[in-house]
Amino acid sequence: MMPWWPFGFALLAAYILQATLVGWLRCGSWVDLLLMLALVVGLAAPTVEARLAGWLTGLAADFQSVGPLGLHAFAFGLALYVLTLLREQVNREVWWVRWLAAFVVAFPALLLVRIHERVYQGLAGLTAWRMLEQSVLSAATAALVAALVLALPAMARWRSRRGSYARWH
Repeated sequence: MMPWWPFGFALLAAYILQATLVGWLRCGSWVDLLLMLALVVGLAAPTVEARLAGWLTGLAADFQSVGPLGLHAFAFGLALYVLTLLREQVNREVWWVRWLAAFVVAFPALLLVRIHERVYQGLAGLTAWRMLEQSVLSAATAALVAALVLALPAMARWRSRRGSYARWH
């Protein structure tokens, strides 16, 4: 069972930081904190809770976008559905495998959102190259951060074991 209170707090923090700090730093085209949160939960939480959390995270992303309500929710929900299927087929203990699995599902989801923005919302500044570039950069960054966040507890355990081992020799 997934603890929903910490997820709600993390979702609220990611939403506020995405809306304020990321926009202020002008790195919003390649930093997507809500996608990062969705990928972390998608890689770590139980299957049903991960899928629901992905949809909720996408819904939060919809609240701060100019597009239709439900576009990000659909894209993130679908991405996490595929991620929960994919994570059972790969070795999740290796950080780069988690990164690759997260990237494989995040890139098409972001590309779907960018294509919708270009075709249906008429954002003329989005060329095909720009859509690909933004999707790849944002998906790679979000997947890398998600993989590294999940690797932190293992790294802390390894350092504490290494420290206690070195003390005895």
